[in-house]
Amino acid sequence: PRVTASLLTQPLSALLGGVNKVLTVSQGLGTFSQLQIDQSSECYQMAFMSVGKISAYSLPFIVSPLPPANLALRVEPAGAGPGLILTTQPVVMAVDVFGNFYANMSGAVTASLNYAGSPANCADERRCLHPTSTITINFVTFGQNRGLASYTDLRVDTASGNANYSLVFSTDGLTSVESPQTIFVNPADAAVRLGVNVPPGVFVSNVPFGR
Repeated sequence: PRVTASLLTQPLSALLGGVNKVLTVSQGLGTFSQLQIDQSSECYQMAFMSVGKISAYSLPFIVSPLPPANLALRVEPAGAGPGLILTTQPVVMAVDVFGNFYANMSGAVTASLNYAGSPANCADERRCLHPTSTITINFVTFGQNRGLASYTDLRVDTASGNANYSLVFSTDGLTSVESPQTIFVNPADAAVRLGVNVPPGVFVSNVPFGR
């Protein structure tokens, strides 16, 4: 009989690959070879089925990610008005070369600000990332958020004008990741009070103001 191998429990987007996902059993024995799964997970199980036969199921097993190679954004930042905390704070993770999340990451992630594709000029143009010019936090090493670096209070103090801001995240030994460029304009860009730029001079009733 012919036997087909398939994934029974898995991440919804995971795929089972390999040359021989269907084989013919000979003398009561069928040996699969070169099966592979494209995503890591701790909850895989496989089913083996043949028409007219009772199916067989594997014990649950784990597919581990490769060593981490890159940083990636689990949550991308979203802009706000100048001086206001970003409406969506970024969450950074480490992934392997196939994009699999690496939960056992430790160490620190540093965020920095780019403007128009280059490092922002904080000293001269006041295009600064706050609370400090670069913000470093650690990956969580246990619990529900293990392997994630979650920022909470990033903000930029100057509106972007005609160009775009982006955030760059880096850590030792891994390829950095840059957020999609975001324009920081919002109601906060509008004036919050009126002021007098040029005060009126001495004037006489029924005569237009002078300067």
